[in-house]
Amino acid sequence: MESQGPLAGLRVLELAHYIAGPFVGTVLAELGADVIKVEEPGRGDFLHRLRRPEWFAVEGRGKRSVALDLRRPERRHLLLQLVQRADVLVENYRPGTLEGWGLGPERLWGVNPSLVVARISGFGQTGPYRERPGYDGLAMAFSGALSLIGYPHLPTLPPPMPGVLLADYTAGLFAALGALAALRARDGDPQRRGQVVDMAFYEAPLRFLAYLVTAYARTGEAPARGGGRSPVAVPGGCYLCRDGRFLIIRVLDETQWLAFCRAVGRDDWAQDESLALLEERQRRREEIEAATAAWAARLDSHEAERVLLQAGVVAGRVNTVAELMEDPHIQGRGNFVPVEDPVLGEVLMPSPVPRLSRTPGRVGRAPLLGEHTAQVLQEVLGYDQAKIAELARAGVVQGPGI
Repeated sequence: MESQGPLAGLRVLELAHYIAGPFVGTVLAELGADVIKVEEPGRGDFLHRLRRPEWFAVEGRGKRSVALDLRRPERRHLLLQLVQRADVLVENYRPGTLEGWGLGPERLWGVNPSLVVARISGFGQTGPYRERPGYDGLAMAFSGALSLIGYPHLPTLPPPMPGVLLADYTAGLFAALGALAALRARDGDPQRRGQVVDMAFYEAPLRFLAYLVTAYARTGEAPARGGGRSPVAVPGGCYLCRDGRFLIIRVLDETQWLAFCRAVGRDDWAQDESLALLEERQRRREEIEAATAAWAARLDSHEAERVLLQAGVVAGRVNTVAELMEDPHIQGRGNFVPVEDPVLGEVLMPSPVPRLSRTPGRVGRAPLLGEHTAQVLQEVLGYDQAKIAELARAGVVQGPGI
């Protein structure tokens, strides 16, 4: 596989399924790493079996697939040979699974002391809950983040889940960052020692609680549901416009406040010196929010957005996915690129972010299950065709054409 990007030359073994673990591999592959995805023969990543094949098309992209059954002890020697030639191993099994297979970090370091082992699990590798299973929704609930979602005047309604898997994807990002930091530490170590990157699902949304936990520990004031409003900005809500679409507005500092007053025709607010201070606007929040909602209701969302943007106010329409695909800015930035997928044909996929000016990321396609088994055994381990065919006959490996 031709490698390009800032991580060219880096080899990653991905022993992961579902979202968070594979997303680590996806991020590193986009940046140029050679990501070898080790999958169970005949089944592969769970994403293969979902009703939405687009999911694997996106999160499997840019990787090489090797079909190897790690549940069979006599077949794990192949993984250890790959480990000898790898920089990073990513896994998201329940804690203790790799150790039960004789593939824990100490065993892996026995064949490659420089290996970085990125481990993602529901509750981490330590602590009394380490063996509990974990998915995105549970992580959001356990972290406390879910308790802040919803309307305060509807306390008996369950908090709505975000429309995207925030804990899964952000845990993957943190783990990818941790892996790169561990590689940096390894390269600065005279002994080039690897280490474990331990990331729990819930720790990603927990980190996003930021100052709320610190404030509670200091003052004892527990944060509560905020509805559709910013905890700081005033106005800072999401407002229904005349055309039935929503507009989001955020006003923080004094300059923004005066611009907002001019845009909505409230000279009385602009001349009220007490409202120049954010603290006072927060005390009079209900008055300001109600008036802002009434102003938005008289205009179509496009017109309200235009008026506020011309005034320099932070505001924007709430896009649907369909509108996003047609937006000129999205198109101008190239946020989606066409990719030829072997299962789905040509599909649009998100472009790699962030953008690097000199060594940009890349977008490849997702592999078929075991598509690169023979290629990896030959290229990475130096096996010849006869040896690969022997392994295939014994059921050790699987892949098209072997």
